Amino acid sequence: MASSLQPIQVESVPRLALRRPEAAESIGVSERTLASWADVPIVRVKGTVMYPVAQLRDWLADRASTQTT
Repeated sequence: MASSLQPIQVESVPRLALRRPEAAESIGVSERTLASWADVPIVRVKGTVMYPVAQLRDWLADRASTQTT
């Protein structure tokens, strides 16, 4: 008896926040450097430090736009 079940497409869920290792890697710095920057937007959830992706992106864009060469 043949099964009529078909696999379903499951799209990946977009990440809303990153943990420190992921956030550091995404902007190309060490975890220690990222942790030392006091103005980087973070959210603490039950003791876990998380970096909201949208705010991290905005923070980086703001730094890039105010940078002098």
